[in-house]
Amino acid sequence: MKTNNIQNPFLEESSFERTAKLRESIAAYIRRWPIFLISILFFLFVAWLYTRYLTPVYESKIKVLIKDSSKELGANMLLSNSGAQRAMFSSLNDEVEIIKSYQLVQKVVNNLDLSNTYIKRGKVIDVEVYKNELPILLKNFTPDSLIRTTSMEIEYNLPKIKITSGDVTIDTELNQAFKINKQSFSFYNNPHNNHSTVGSFTVISAPSNSLINRLKNGISIDSEYYSNVITISLDGANTNKTEAILAELVRVYNQDAKKDKSLEFEKTEEFIEERIAILNRELSGVEGEKETFQQSNDIANLPSEIVGSIEKKDQLESQLLQLDTQLSLANTYKSYVNNQSLSEVLPSDISNSGGNTNSAVSTYNQLVMERNNLIANGATSNHPIVKNLEASISSAKQNILTNISKHQEVLRSTRRDLTSQLTSASGFKRQAPTFERIARDIDRQQQIKESLYLLLLEKREEAAISKAITEDKIKIINPPSSTGPVSPIKSRYYFGALALGLLLPLAGIYIKELLKNKIETRDDLEELINGKPIVGEIPRINTKQDKYVAVRGDLSSLSEAFRIMRTNLEFVISKIQRDTSKAVVILVTSSIKGEGKTFISMNYAHTLGQLEGKKTIIIGSDIRNPQLHKFESLEKNIPGLTDYLYHENDDVEQYIHTSKADNKIDILFSGRIPPNPTEMLMSLRFENLIKELQEKYDYIVIDSAPLVLVSDTYHISNLADVTLYVTRSEYTPKNVLRVPLEAEEKNRLNHLTFVLNDISTAHSGYAYGYKYNYGYGYGYGLKNRKRPFHERLLSSFGINLKK
Repeated sequence: MKTNNIQNPFLEESSFERTAKLRESIAAYIRRWPIFLISILFFLFVAWLYTRYLTPVYESKIKVLIKDSSKELGANMLLSNSGAQRAMFSSLNDEVEIIKSYQLVQKVVNNLDLSNTYIKRGKVIDVEVYKNELPILLKNFTPDSLIRTTSMEIEYNLPKIKITSGDVTIDTELNQAFKINKQSFSFYNNPHNNHSTVGSFTVISAPSNSLINRLKNGISIDSEYYSNVITISLDGANTNKTEAILAELVRVYNQDAKKDKSLEFEKTEEFIEERIAILNRELSGVEGEKETFQQSNDIANLPSEIVGSIEKKDQLESQLLQLDTQLSLANTYKSYVNNQSLSEVLPSDISNSGGNTNSAVSTYNQLVMERNNLIANGATSNHPIVKNLEASISSAKQNILTNISKHQEVLRSTRRDLTSQLTSASGFKRQAPTFERIARDIDRQQQIKESLYLLLLEKREEAAISKAITEDKIKIINPPSSTGPVSPIKSRYYFGALALGLLLPLAGIYIKELLKNKIETRDDLEELINGKPIVGEIPRINTKQDKYVAVRGDLSSLSEAFRIMRTNLEFVISKIQRDTSKAVVILVTSSIKGEGKTFISMNYAHTLGQLEGKKTIIIGSDIRNPQLHKFESLEKNIPGLTDYLYHENDDVEQYIHTSKADNKIDILFSGRIPPNPTEMLMSLRFENLIKELQEKYDYIVIDSAPLVLVSDTYHISNLADVTLYVTRSEYTPKNVLRVPLEAEEKNRLNHLTFVLNDISTAHSGYAYGYKYNYGYGYGYGLKNRKRPFHERLLSSFGINLKK
């Protein structure tokens, strides 16, 4: 099947029209490039001015490593030989919350005395300074709950100080107390800066609560992937201040961490000392029992010959010894845990119950310390959080006891098995003296007590050493440093200004184009007149040019436009069925005043007068607002049409004047303004006048009144062969054009044609900016004006700014 390759001409035309409209839409914006340029420059200037007065903000950072706290817990040293200890890493998220906690930040604020803010006044912007940059500092003696924000202007010439706060002015000296705003203050020497003795600054004293919350929210902490390395950052206007805050925050955190560790070490030492004292008494008792047994039974030593026979039994007894040791530790630790109050932390599990017990003890101790911190900060036992913590502590304690009980049950079960095996293995030695069994029981008890005693002595020394060499929990990797400024980012402001400078004109032009209700271009007119002919486009005259001067037979763009209009009208007239022996009557009218109707009438008449052998007369029938006399520089009340219509016996010739600009043109001025203009134009005498002039002239141009304002034109429109309807670019409302169209439909206007007046070069479809010097071999050439670069550039892409 063959494909039809014939293109539809209507589709081609539609595509061409769309392309033309697109180019015209683009040209509407490009024509206004100065507006865009001015807008962009204005907003860029505003952005520059705005950022100039913004205080720069810098970012300070410190990179630290949070060490593995599980390796430094003193209580865990008791379990180092158990083989069940595993590494315990504190939750990084918990550490981050601790670093940003209100309590820690409060200590930083108090230690650095951040409740006072010092500001140096500048010519452009005010700059915050840190206390180390000033020779004197402010001390507020008022309790924090009573502090109110107070701003003071300080001028000093040490030791004299002048203070201004609002309407209050105080003269004081260093270390001398003064009162402002019901608060007590004094200034003291800064030991870190004593270079300047004269100067001024502003200090703002404020309550620490708001500052703490603001600082707490301003601290940002980022962690590295799968690492305990974190970066703490803080933004501020003064890098010395923010770096000091970060350094102090790390110091305070380490100080609190050491305090918590020391508390746990102290509890471990206390527990070990208690157990050593108990074991010392128990060991003495076992040794005394052994001595009594040997003395009462006169036994010095057991026979060595049975050693070989009981090797297996010894192995089992060794295992029983270990089990008994673990059972004793479990019983002791369980008893200790059971007797501890809710406010005391526990030592780590010494019974080797397993990792679950160690984890439970760690959780229990953390909950106890949180409760103790709340109680220390003023919370009561009835506080909801305290109650919740106590409930959690009880639950954790029960969990520990449960784990220990399970471990004890496992040990007892294992011991029963070993005891059964020992009984079986010892059957062949049943003949051994009862004294052997009793002696070994005593020795076993003595060995248990001695091993526990030596273990506790070793752990006591290790705990003491660890307490003495406790390290910081945070290790500084990179000390505090600052970068920036991070705000304001001027490029963002400039980009925003550039975007705003483009978008606002775009939006304004778009809205203007969307809402415009005036005719601007030929296309606008064509869309409204339903295919009626447009016979001319008259370019806008130079503002220096007198609009009342008629065109001459030169080669100017204005004259050329009228000649084109004349040619087009001649074509329209040639299609009209009329009596060719009589003059053509052209009625010139418009919608409203100010559209250039008389200007068009006069110049069109002069253009007709340039035709060889043709006589033309123009009649000023706009007798309510006569304008023709201005083109001839005559008085307004010069006798004319109204005088002729009023004096029935007068001859029209006595009222006809020859134009000063062109003696081929005759003019019948409007005359004096009558009280009854409509009745005069409706008179038979006016109709007879037109018939009489048709016999003498070739063209009669009637300059009539605007159609929308008065009804005068309707009464004479039937006398015209052609109606030339004048519209004005950027002036004539679109909605008034339905009036002439409806009038023609009702046969109240004859052969309606349109002309677009005062069209600018930007809206013209013709290059009126050129001189039309058609030499055709007579020495004349086409002279083009020098077009701007942007017009020549865009024309290469098919965009004509004159469209």
